[in-house]
Amino acid sequence: MKKLTLIRHGKSSWDDSSLSDWERPLKARGKKDALLIGYKLEEKKIIPDKIISSSAKRAYDSAKIIAECLKYPESKITITDDIYLAAMSQLVQLIQNLNDEWKHVFIFGHNPYFTELPNLYGKTKISNLPTTGVYQISFKCDKWAKISKKNGENTYFLTPKMLK
Repeated sequence: MKKLTLIRHGKSSWDDSSLSDWERPLKARGKKDALLIGYKLEEKKIIPDKIISSSAKRAYDSAKIIAECLKYPESKITITDDIYLAAMSQLVQLIQNLNDEWKHVFIFGHNPYFTELPNLYGKTKISNLPTTGVYQISFKCDKWAKISKKNGENTYFLTPKMLK
């Protein structure tokens, strides 16, 4: 069994117009929501073997906050440019090439593809994965290269609004 947990970055700040999209930080609400989600995941014992994050500041900062809640070492988070501005085919390839030793992987990234990936692999359609939203899909297979809609099943969905 493989588990993929997609987490969209938290609310980001648009206050500093001199920053590029990639450099935008989390706003206070984004940090608060990441803590809420992180503590709920810890409470539910939803713990990854591996965390991978987009290199964009808001995604990596979200990953760090949630990792801390889960007592997952920041030094073990893999940061990659392959998620930021990736095409859907690139994200699918990244997932299918994950190390098969990892049974449960968290990936932090961006819309629109973090809404489209659950629709590609899960049985239940979603219209939007909101900021700091969590969507987990379990796959009945032992290799990431074999994941598909046929063996995928949505097993967990959580948004900050559900916790308020």
